[in-house]
Amino acid sequence: MSGFLFALARGARSRSRTELQAAQRRRPSDLAHRFSHSTAATARPSFGIAFDIDGVILRGRSPIGGSPRAIRRLYDDDGSTLAIPRIVLHCIEAACNPKIPFLFLTNGGGVPEHRRAFELTELLGVNISPAQIMLGHSPYRELVNRFENDLIVAVGKGEPSVVMSEYGYRKVLSIDEYSSYFRDIDPLAPFKTWNVGQTDSNVSAKVHPSYDVYAERVKGVFVVSDPVDWGRDLQVLCDILSTGGLPGSGKGDQPPLYFAADDLEYQGAFPSERLGMGAFRIALESIYNQLNDHPLKYTSYGKPNPSVFKNAASILAKLVMNMYPNSQLSKEVNDCQFSTIYMIGDNPKVDINGASKAGRPWSSILTRTGVFRGKDNDPVFPADLVVDTVEDAISYILEKEYKHKLSHSTLPSFLRVSPPRPIQPARSAPACSPFAMETCFLPSTLPTAKPLPAFQTLSTAASLRAGPRPRRSTIRAAISRGRKEDTVATVREQLEGCYLLAGIRYEGLTVKQIQGIRDALPDTCRLLVAKNTLVGKAIEGTPWEALKPCMKGMNAWLFVHTEEVPTALKPYRAFQKEERVEETNDFIGAVFEGKFYGPGDFKSLETMPSRAEVYAQLLGALQGPATSLVTTLQAPARDVVAVLSAYVRKLEEEAGAA
Repeated sequence: MSGFLFALARGARSRSRTELQAAQRRRPSDLAHRFSHSTAATARPSFGIAFDIDGVILRGRSPIGGSPRAIRRLYDDDGSTLAIPRIVLHCIEAACNPKIPFLFLTNGGGVPEHRRAFELTELLGVNISPAQIMLGHSPYRELVNRFENDLIVAVGKGEPSVVMSEYGYRKVLSIDEYSSYFRDIDPLAPFKTWNVGQTDSNVSAKVHPSYDVYAERVKGVFVVSDPVDWGRDLQVLCDILSTGGLPGSGKGDQPPLYFAADDLEYQGAFPSERLGMGAFRIALESIYNQLNDHPLKYTSYGKPNPSVFKNAASILAKLVMNMYPNSQLSKEVNDCQFSTIYMIGDNPKVDINGASKAGRPWSSILTRTGVFRGKDNDPVFPADLVVDTVEDAISYILEKEYKHKLSHSTLPSFLRVSPPRPIQPARSAPACSPFAMETCFLPSTLPTAKPLPAFQTLSTAASLRAGPRPRRSTIRAAISRGRKEDTVATVREQLEGCYLLAGIRYEGLTVKQIQGIRDALPDTCRLLVAKNTLVGKAIEGTPWEALKPCMKGMNAWLFVHTEEVPTALKPYRAFQKEERVEETNDFIGAVFEGKFYGPGDFKSLETMPSRAEVYAQLLGALQGPATSLVTTLQAPARDVVAVLSAYVRKLEEEAGAA
């Protein structure tokens, strides 16, 4: 059935608008009315998604974890309109709420939201709106009324003063600009060879403001992003905060201090984590408390603050209202607007902890591409689900949210098909599963007959159609050439240093189950889901080619990079027993040391002795014969020595006589 829906969707999209309209007119009037009504007042999605950026979507400026493909799955073909994946029929989209609201929720910042959106658009290849960007400093918008006409100092990398100016603050200076007014405020400035000044033309215009910087006190300090020059910034901020906002003027009341985030660490382009704004806050607080009689007062925004997640939920609700202006809430959705909002992050202390604090409807998914690299869940801040990449997370979400919504009852009546009854081979319909074959055939136009009775199968109904048999068109269910090449390259890479390659029939298993198997495997093993044709191409001309005869159906491939084969196979056997899938999801075959092992031969692989056991057996076998071997060799050795000694003496005597 899933193959039929997939192929029919592709076929419907390949037709022209005129053909679609004509087909719509040919449908029964009551069905057309139901479709038009459901399209106009379709129930909007009951879930939303929030992505962290650094360590989930990007590392530095490089996409990671298949993020472009993952985000693309939430879009239409042109990348401009949010929609359900293409495998869903056009006629079902209205009933299944195809548009998926999502945003990027990050503690990073330093640039305006519209510029960050433009950057993500370039890197991910889809259209990202500024409304989908929540940076660490985005909540600073709410404080404009309080500080609109007051002098404030903005701290951090990028363009902090531009950010605050765009929010509506009228008297804002970056800490670079503010420091430049006070001679010798940074005693180490002469020894610094780098330039930390702003280069933006808008910022340069603010270097000579109309107000008197020397006389006007700073009324607020906003740390917008990670500070660049920690030494200078710590010194200048201590001066501002200790003197009531005017360095060099003596002690005074501390001005308000705000931090856009409180991350101790974050994942950048460097392999290990880098110190974040939270580390800077700790340093500033420690120094300030040593210099003053009262502790530092500050307000931190950003994750894991529950208010940030509350704001994110509100923004998602506005996004979905714009997508579905005439929609009604699903029955599953409560007063929180969503039944589930998925937070996909890499930092347990920040992303997962924040989602947990926010409570319902937030659900957390932890990836292994950033701060978190553990095999199991985080022990302190456990997530609801742990996956390898953001692409795995999206696969899980789409399967979970849409699997139950594509049930039999939600289909239009002319697509409701009961389980096939036994029919004659001549009437059997062509297989249309995109996993089983490259090409399948479907009618190029929708049927003009009445909706099928619930008891009829698709193939039987096809034989009841009157008139000439419609022309059939070819539809290819294929992935892009680039992705195919990547898959083949990945398989070949895994074959290097591989001791055993085994196939597992995974049809019917969920993404969560596959991920559970991966989590249970030793670090020396890798489970890869790939098409048979691509794996076959990768193993062609190698000893692994013996697996080709069993490459049928939907398979996953287990690469074992250790000689301890029984240890590698044990986790999957445990999974089979726990899930009771010994019959349906067994090994289909394996190649070990150039020899093919069928499903019935796996017992010999699973009972192979380990290297330690082999060494113990060998040592035991050698201990007994070794003693007799030495005794046997001793007598002949004495005879050989005697003969050689006599020969040497003879040579010496001949030499003396000469």
